[in-house]
Amino acid sequence: MVLTRRFEPPDLVTATLGGVVTADDQVELVSFVRTAIATAGSVRVLLHLDGFAGWKPDARFDRHSLWLHDDEGVSKIGIFGDPEWKTAVLTLMAQPLRRVPIAYFATEVAARRWLQPARTFARAASL
Repeated sequence: MVLTRRFEPPDLVTATLGGVVTADDQVELVSFVRTAIATAGSVRVLLHLDGFAGWKPDARFDRHSLWLHDDEGVSKIGIFGDPEWKTAVLTLMAQPLRRVPIAYFATEVAARRWLQPARTFARAASL
């Protein structure tokens, strides 16, 4: 289930998932991310698996409502939670086949650090 979902300006979507995630939960989360994309243009996504117990597939929904696609405005997806879920979650999300970078971390601090936008430094003008 989706325990929390939040938009942190300017472009970070956060959500906490716990228990068994259903197709309805997934549709809810994807819809929330798409709304954030409509507002911000592009977003980074941070998912926290808290007491996560897997997911329950459901054939009632089409792929478009269940999944975000690489061209939809998500620049990175960082996930953190119990390390036992790393392989299963990354496999489900089709990493490394997606163009959107997706990484799994043991801590929120590590995930947030990885999600930080690349810093650009202005060159000092030569005199």
